[in-house]
Amino acid sequence: MASATQYTERYIPVLNDTMSILLRLKEIDESYFILLNRQTDKFEIHSSAQGEDTFCLELPFSFLDARTLNYARKYRRERAKQIYEEMERENERLEKRQAQERFDEFCLAIENSKGGAK
Repeated sequence: MASATQYTERYIPVLNDTMSILLRLKEIDESYFILLNRQTDKFEIHSSAQGEDTFCLELPFSFLDARTLNYARKYRRERAKQIYEEMERENERLEKRQAQERFDEFCLAIENSKGGAK
């Protein structure tokens, strides 16, 4: 289990930062803490309220700033249904676009084959 204050082979706990991101993150959820994963060299948000598996999310940023807070708010457990629906809409949009591209390629291939038969 990861700890908010214990250094391990895998994790370095973030105990403070220049922009008080850790303190501001605790305003979102008091159980949150930040670790730097030594293996991936990425910051991770963990929650002590989750028991053994404290991992919540990996941050896609190389340093802690306001984006960290926005990212944590966006991917909170309470938003899981909304995030799922957003993903489903985006997947549907991509599938439609891919189907249209395949159709366009098919039509172009037919046009090219007609042109070559003359």
